[in-house]
Amino acid sequence: MPPRLGRPTTLYIDQEMYRKLGKLTGRPASQEVNDLIRKRVAELERLKRLFGLGFELNLVWEPSPDKSLSGEVKNSSICVYEVDERKAVETLRHEFLDYCVCLAIEPYKEVTNRLIRMMNDEAYKRKERVVEALIKLLDIDSGIEDRSAENI
Repeated sequence: MPPRLGRPTTLYIDQEMYRKLGKLTGRPASQEVNDLIRKRVAELERLKRLFGLGFELNLVWEPSPDKSLSGEVKNSSICVYEVDERKAVETLRHEFLDYCVCLAIEPYKEVTNRLIRMMNDEAYKRKERVVEALIKLLDIDSGIEDRSAENI
């Protein structure tokens, strides 16, 4: 399959995060950090071309040793929180593949959710019929009959 042309990957990282990244990696916020950023973007571009998917994805790199998550996909962005270069690449790959798998199962999820809604609607209608029948039973049992026909 020929590679699909999409918009290039954008990496979101602000100046404060850029300086923090230099401190976290033990490297000055300089060419080395720029090289790390370029590697992340290049890896995401490689994955997009390889799988022919995810062309809408961007990359957000927010290295944070305090985060409980290594990464996640939010809307159309892969967020990577790992500081370590090797772990960050592993996380990027993991989140990209997870995103692709989720694309594959989305139609099943939609059908399942529609079926659940239909079943809920049907169950509600049945419950309402039972409640109405019980009300009639209570009315008959208490001696109250539907006299609306007599009042016409």
